[in-house]
Amino acid sequence: MRFSNETPWPYRLTLTTTDKATIRFGGKLTDKTLTFHRLDGDAKEEQQLVFSLLHHNRHLYRFETRPVGSTLAYGKKYQVGATKEGVPFAAVPTGPECVVSGGLGTSRVTFMGKDYFVCCSGCRDEFKANPEKYVKEAEQKAKAGK
Repeated sequence: MRFSNETPWPYRLTLTTTDKATIRFGGKLTDKTLTFHRLDGDAKEEQQLVFSLLHHNRHLYRFETRPVGSTLAYGKKYQVGATKEGVPFAAVPTGPECVVSGGLGTSRVTFMGKDYFVCCSGCRDEFKANPEKYVKEAEQKAKAGK
């Protein structure tokens, strides 16, 4: 997965199947949900992978499909829940919050002389691509007392 700074799908996900075929998805992050889309012409279906970032130590992902051109909801094919190994399921993070995902901030980034935290290189790249957006959101959260 890579951040590409392209619209409307700034995230790129490239997968390799067991028979060595390459599958590419384009995605975007909205709140704490990262959704990747692709059109599979052979199967005549739209596919999406949806990653829900629940906490710093837990996420869900699901694979969904629907016929090409359909306006019906996607049908879920499978869903997987994962908890970070070695971290208790109900643990509460201590430390700074990632300014992009809301997870546990582990790396410092600076904008206009002020420090913020991000949890990974993807969030760092996203912050650097649009720092004003994330600084504004962080200020709104601080005002709301979150």
